[in-house]
Formats: sequence, structure tokens, C-alpha cells
Amino acid sequence: MTYGGNQETVVAGKAYYDGEALGMEKLQTIDAYTFFKTQLKAVAEVNSGDQAKAVALIDDLLSFIDPKIEDPMSVNPDTSWVDSELFVFSDKLKAEADSVAKATTDYINANFPVLVGFYNVATCQRDVKLIIEAVRWDMMFNSNFRTIVAARSYYRSQVVTGNFTTGSAGSQKPATIAAFGVVKVALDEIVKSDSVAQSRVAALMDIVLAILNDVANIPAISTPYGATPNAVDIGYLNATLILEANRDYLIEEVYRFVQANSPPPGYDVDKCKRDTSLILDAVKYDLTYGGSLETKVAAKAYYEEVVAADSLPDAQLEKTKDAFNRLANTIELVLKTENAPESFGNTLTQVTNLDPASADAAAQAKALVNIVTRALTLYTIGTNNLTVGTKYIIVDLGTSTDFNTLADTTGVTYAVYDTFTAAVTGSGVAVS
Repeated sequence: MTYGGNQETVVAGKAYYDGEALGMEKLQTIDAYTFFKTQLKAVAEVNSGDQAKAVALIDDLLSFIDPKIEDPMSVNPDTSWVDSELFVFSDKLKAEADSVAKATTDYINANFPVLVGFYNVATCQRDVKLIIEAVRWDMMFNSNFRTIVAARSYYRSQVVTGNFTTGSAGSQKPATIAAFGVVKVALDEIVKSDSVAQSRVAALMDIVLAILNDVANIPAISTPYGATPNAVDIGYLNATLILEANRDYLIEEVYRFVQANSPPPGYDVDKCKRDTSLILDAVKYDLTYGGSLETKVAAKAYYEEVVAADSLPDAQLEKTKDAFNRLANTIELVLKTENAPESFGNTLTQVTNLDPASADAAAQAKALVNIVTRALTLYTIGTNNLTVGTKYIIVDLGTSTDFNTLADTTGVTYAVYDTFTAAVTGSGVAVS
């Protein structure tokens, strides 16, 4: 508080977390610091601004004791190495996303009138903006990873809902492909004054259109390092190389772990292996570029598919959480080239003859996988059931919920998956 910021609290929190084997004392420790936070709020001699700063710092400390999706280490990738012109055009794409999304639904309404009233305009606009967000990051990094993930997720969601087969007004697939053709033209107009940005955006939108036409059209994933800070950190570079070398081993270990621990009825082996590979893709991306952006995207997608959609029975959900806990612990050892415990039936050989990752990189990989595990532990609560002083993650903005009132904040624009600490009771959130 003396110098501003939260750096020293983060350092202290990390040291506390790293240095303490909390075990069964973890819940009591969290309760103790939560009580401490409550006492800080009750000190009348401290002005409200200083109280808020102190409470926020205690929240940072708590986030290390009980790591969550929103912990202080969860940050966007470093973009200081990105060409300044590409960064400018990335910002332009972000700034124009709302207008492009609206123009897209206007196009659908005008050219596919049979769908009017049968498709969700707000959801369509949201999905267009998610694609644009992915494209702008890949354009900066000369990657295609986020675009592939976004397009693949969109395709699967449309198949699951039946929109790409036969809905009330027929298949929405032709309209969707045409609409994203309009998006491609709009994005080209935004970046056309820079040939590099223009060519990259065009190539990325071609990937989107190809995947929407047939999900089998997924190209090879490209995550070049460029001049990203992690590229000059040999510990992180080694981590990505070891992860890729042990991808099959890690996938097999997760599968065999479930098999060895009484898999519940209906357990889908292929889906388990597919999802594990997708999570590893996201972890590799974040180890490459820094931060936890893509793992958070993967965690949210997994949460929406598995928890929010209620697509897994409780027994399978618990086994899934156990499996990702296993992956988190295993990946840390694997990246350090230490022999990892193996589940019965895992006959694949762990690759240990590569240079090890740094301890920080291995720990970060474990923390990234734990983001996914944490996402699976979210559960929604009903109206007026918030507990004052508890941190929540927003899963639905609702139509009239005032989150500034709920959080005792002013002028904050909250979005889905943002977090806040409840100051009053309310609804539309999930415990985080």
C-alpha cells in the first residue's frame, strides 16, 4: 500500500503457497485470511479507498493459497515484441468488432429472411467477436492456434445444437458460411493499408471458413516463437519441446489413470483423449507466449460443454476432475524430465533424454492445467444466495443485474467470466 501496486503481496503470497504444505489446514487458512479481510473492512479509522486497496491485496494473497482461474498470474501474453504496426491493427480489429458483428447479423437478416426469429442474434454477434478476437491475436503472433480453436469450438457448438443439420428453419450452415465471408471482407477493409496484416488476416479467415465447411479441414497448428520473451528463456523453450515429445505419453497416462480408478458408466475413451490433447495444445500456447490466456479459453469452453450444458453425469464429472489433477501433477514432473508415476496399463515410454524445463516453466504448466480443473468445480447458485466477502465468477450477466452494486464498485463494466467479491446478495453468478 505504501508504494502502490500488488507486487510484494504477490511475492509474499507465492512464497506462502510454495513454502507451506497446507494439506487439511488449507480451508482453515482461507477462513482465517477471509476473517482478517472482514476485520480490515470494519476498521473505522481507515478511509474507504485504503480499505478497498487492503482488501484487494488480501484477495491477491488468498488467490495463491487457493489458486483460481482469476489469480494474479493469469495475464494476457506479452506483446512488447510485436511489430508496432501489427499491434495498431490488432487494436483496430478489436475496436471495430462490435460494428462488424452487427453488420454480420444485418447481412443474415437481409439475405436469409427465413432464419429471422429462428437464430439468436446476440449469440451470433458474440461468436463473430470471439472469432475476431482470435484472429487479431494470431495476426500479431503470426500463429493460427487461436483461430483454429475458435473455429473448431464454433463448429462443434453448431453441431451439438443442431444448427448445422436441420433446425426449425432448416440448416443454418449456408448462412453461417456466407456470413463469415462477410466478416472476412470487413476485416480486410480494416487492415488493408498494411500488407502483412492483410495477408495474415485473410489466411486466418480462410481457415475459419474451411473449418466451418468441414471440421476435418483443420490445418497443422503453428505457434512460432518470434521474439516473444519466452523464446529467450531456455527453460520455457525446453518445456514446449518436452511437452510435445511426451504428448502421447501424457494423453495415455490420463486415460490409463481413469481406467485404473473404476471408470464410470458411459466413459468415452476417444473424447477423453481428444480433450486432453486440446488442453495440452492450450498449455503449449501459453508456455510459448506467456500468460494463461489460451488455457483460460480452453477451460471456459470445457466448462460450458461439460458443466454448464450438464452433459456429464456427476460420477463422470468427478472422475474428470481427478484425471486433470493427475495430468497437472504428471506434467510438472515430465517437463523436469523426472520419472513420473505411471498408471497400470500405460505402456508408453516417457521421453526423458531432452534438456529439462526450468522449475518455473514446469510449475507454470501445472498451474495452467489446474485452471481447467478449477473450471470443472464451478457450480451455479440461485437468486439472493451470495455470501458477502466471497469471490464469485460471472457466468450470466442477466438483463438487469447491477454488478457494481453487488461488488460495491463504481463504473466497472463487467463481462461473463469476470470475478468480483460480493458486498451484497444477488444472482447470476457461480462460485469460483
